[in-house]
Amino acid sequence: MFDIDFDSAFRDSAAPAVTEAAVRSFETADHALRRWTQNQIDMRGVLFILLLAGGVFQLLRRRLDAPAPTLLWYAGDLIGLWSNRGPDPVIAGLSGPVSGQTG
Repeated sequence: MFDIDFDSAFRDSAAPAVTEAAVRSFETADHALRRWTQNQIDMRGVLFILLLAGGVFQLLRRRLDAPAPTLLWYAGDLIGLWSNRGPDPVIAGLSGPVSGQTG
């Protein structure tokens, strides 16, 4: 009655389908935003501004227990403030090859 391809159903994939769909939709939104703003604004910048504004707003409301520090932490993490790993390879790839990388 049903023909199920177990090989493709249980094959190990590099990333889950939900993750791939989320990345594709984020990239699509990023390309649209860049096209509308003539490559002046990207999605990462918009998210940073929103998280920063939300964190400052929560600070002004004296919500120091969870919302403000969390939003500000995410904003800092988005621009790589808390990492020792160097520049984000995705961002570095937009401006040229990463050092030690051919291409």
